[in-house]
Amino acid sequence: MKNSTTLFILSFLLMIIAPSFGQLSEAEIFQTVQDNIEQFRKGDVVIHVTDGNGNSLKKASISIDQVGHDFMFGALLFDLTRDQLDPERETMLKERFLELFNYGIFPFYWSGYEYRPGHPRYDRMHATLDWCIENGITRKGHPLAWTHEAGMPDWILEMSLEDSETMLESRIMENVAGFEEIQIWDVVNEPVNTVTWEMAHADKEGRHRYTTEVPLEDVADWVEKAYKAAHRADPSKQLVLNEFKQIADPATRERFYKLVTELLDRGTPINGLGLQAHEPRDEWYDPVDVWNTIELYTEFGLPLHITEFSPQSKGAGITGDYRTGSWTEETQAEFTEMMYRLWFGHPSVASINWWGFSDANAWLPGCGITDKDLNPKPVYNTLKKLIREEWTTKGLELETGRKGSASFRGFYGTYYVEVASEGSVKSSTLELEKGKENVWEIVVGR
Repeated sequence: MKNSTTLFILSFLLMIIAPSFGQLSEAEIFQTVQDNIEQFRKGDVVIHVTDGNGNSLKKASISIDQVGHDFMFGALLFDLTRDQLDPERETMLKERFLELFNYGIFPFYWSGYEYRPGHPRYDRMHATLDWCIENGITRKGHPLAWTHEAGMPDWILEMSLEDSETMLESRIMENVAGFEEIQIWDVVNEPVNTVTWEMAHADKEGRHRYTTEVPLEDVADWVEKAYKAAHRADPSKQLVLNEFKQIADPATRERFYKLVTELLDRGTPINGLGLQAHEPRDEWYDPVDVWNTIELYTEFGLPLHITEFSPQSKGAGITGDYRTGSWTEETQAEFTEMMYRLWFGHPSVASINWWGFSDANAWLPGCGITDKDLNPKPVYNTLKKLIREEWTTKGLELETGRKGSASFRGFYGTYYVEVASEGSVKSSTLELEKGKENVWEIVVGR
């Protein structure tokens, strides 16, 4: 722990005295963002077209459109797992979701998921999981362990501590192993700002007590057990540690940094770090703080997931030192564009998740990307412009040269490719994959 404290202090001092010791200014950050998007979010493809006899075809016409992203842009799917969702609304919600996103989050809050012991509501998940698979949506479950009243049903407190810990381990393993369709899990939620499992079990009212006074060794003890149980259940699953307030609060940033260091030193199987981005709830973050926080956690070499982001739009005053004014639909969209550019422009960030979807079930006033009737708000259109237009490679028209080859550079993901030559047409769905030499061999006329 002493080494991690020293490393954090050095990193934090560099953040404070930037840019004189190599830290970037705001202008430099946004230039880096643009450069990084081109360098890290895109790759080169060579297309080689031949006929059925292996002869290269020159002057073959190639049409290229990206139909899927490698990067995970997501939102909550909680509404689709509710009972008695109106069919018309369900159809509209799915259409709106697919216009933007390829990543969906499922609710596994223990108190709601298994409000009676032995009666988990797993049946509510499967129809939506099937829909996700049919539409190429990556699936994540949230959360498996949380010392909040939503994560600790009343009936678990009636057991002994030992039995409750056994039940928690069983719950974790049952869900990770049982839901083969779910690829990513937030295993433990908000551990550095809450009490340990033992403390919450001993004090019913303590289940919703936010505190940073618990020794990190004690926090690490119960968190480590949860991740090792999840890993035993299925080593192939991505296991994320989710926390809030890292961007705005230096003390939380240090505490989270120390906890991650301790857990990794213990060999805890954590595959990603989750950064929430809506605390304080009214603050407009300084982009330099956002960037430097990401840079700090990049030291661990783990993918970073922006797990919870939901700026509001109903007139509350903007707080923080960077921007004044109020949270309207217009400022919500402006702030969102700034944040998505920062995150997508950093190579360590693997996903961005909007915490909610419509204003109908918004946890903050107007924090949806649609209104209560699922009509797009300005922020929806902003996201569509970024994700589906600026960050999507589409409408390319190429022609092969005399050696039957053509090339392009595009965003990583899935592509629909159509090749026409001498009256024959061949269509293919192909992957532009990061870290690979992407050579697409397409045979026409066979």
